[in-house]
Amino acid sequence: MKIRQLTSRDDFAALGNLFLKSFKVAYSGLLSKTYLDNLTADQWAKRLRNNPQENWVLVDGDKYLGVSTIHAARDQSMLGYGEIQAIYVDPGYFRQGYGSILLANDFKQLKKQGYTRIYLWALAENIRARKFYEKYELSENGSKQVKIGDQTVRLIRFTKPI
Repeated sequence: MKIRQLTSRDDFAALGNLFLKSFKVAYSGLLSKTYLDNLTADQWAKRLRNNPQENWVLVDGDKYLGVSTIHAARDQSMLGYGEIQAIYVDPGYFRQGYGSILLANDFKQLKKQGYTRIYLWALAENIRARKFYEKYELSENGSKQVKIGDQTVRLIRFTKPI
């Protein structure tokens, strides 16, 4: 098993499917069924293909186990921070430590890029994700309301010095 940066030679269709499956499992019961049912793997694959340098994959041979996305802060109020935009693990591999491997790599890569602080957003109702981030000493530091599909939800911002 190894973690590496995404390249143009990766299987974007397989990674799009991993994102889609993980997202649907993670947000089932938290986001509307209609919204989740209308998501496609192609949407995720396109996003990954457009920004490969921001993505890291956890692989075991030719099997994708997880993917994460990092970059400079997109929020104007968080300029100077590194942002972890996404961490998704194939649902067949949940609770086996792969999310932790991706998160540790995200910290390491953002630190290499010169960031001393990071942040990320988590759905307020996603207790599993919130506990995961708290386990790694990310602290709640604000919230915002956003529209996802046809519903308004609250996101919690987590921050951490690295």
